[in-house]
Amino acid sequence: MTPLESIEAFELPKEPALVGFSGGADSTALLLALHQAGWRVSAVHFNHQLRGEASENDARFCREFCRARGIPFRCFRLDVKGERQKGESIESAARRLRLDKWRELTSAKRQLVFLAHHADDAAEELFLRLARGASTSGLVGLKGYRELADGTRLARPLLHCRKQELVDYLKAEGVAEWCTDETNAISDCSRNRIRNQLLPWWRDAFGNENGILASLEALRDDAEYLEAAAASALPQKATIADWRNIPAALFPRVLRQRFNLPLPPSRETVLRIRRELNTPHPGRNNLKIPLGNGRFLILHHKKGLLEG
Repeated sequence: MTPLESIEAFELPKEPALVGFSGGADSTALLLALHQAGWRVSAVHFNHQLRGEASENDARFCREFCRARGIPFRCFRLDVKGERQKGESIESAARRLRLDKWRELTSAKRQLVFLAHHADDAAEELFLRLARGASTSGLVGLKGYRELADGTRLARPLLHCRKQELVDYLKAEGVAEWCTDETNAISDCSRNRIRNQLLPWWRDAFGNENGILASLEALRDDAEYLEAAAASALPQKATIADWRNIPAALFPRVLRQRFNLPLPPSRETVLRIRRELNTPHPGRNNLKIPLGNGRFLILHHKKGLLEG
């Protein structure tokens, strides 16, 4: 599927929007296709300041690409190394800082944010999340449209496009140059090892990744159904009996939705919560169960779970 076909099939009304524009083939194809499809878009480039002069060259390329096509452009410098938290990877820190900036940029008008993740990215993400023990919802973390709890809206219209299709589209449109991050070829982190070693092995063994992509589509359908079921699995004024009766498949999703958690608790935390719920606790209404990031739940022997 071409980028233009994907965007035309994307069921959202056209409105002024922002586009994450790194200058790589993926985001260049997305920005160009949105521009051609008549979307009023502004490009946003994040300079992570991680690759010295190469980072500055990428920013210059993006600015010139937009100038030549009359696309509004903004560049923001992110101090990824300086703002990195203890135990946080460079990739995670960069992703967190980008999301913080998107929230800041869109907080007033709730503008839609387009991101250039594609089918190959979704396959990589699937294997990463398998390694972390993710549920069905976690395995399909890259969704075509997602609205965060704070109202930030993220759109990924290229999830049905393969990387090569994006490159072919650019060449057909006369775009012969884009930015290349040479660190992507170095297998020094899990994502790069999946991209450079695991997926090429998979193609050699099975001929292609069609099975992976078909499974992702099925998982997206399953996850959508389970998320909807979780939304109605618990009454607003729940008793401990209501909490005990939630099916195991829905329990982590109910926790995340009820307490507005950015991610479901770990499997160990979920198992502990379910164990404590099914153990009588007469007179112990203040049992605290940590969720991480300074948040915790209080187990009440009549009301079930309350936020601490």
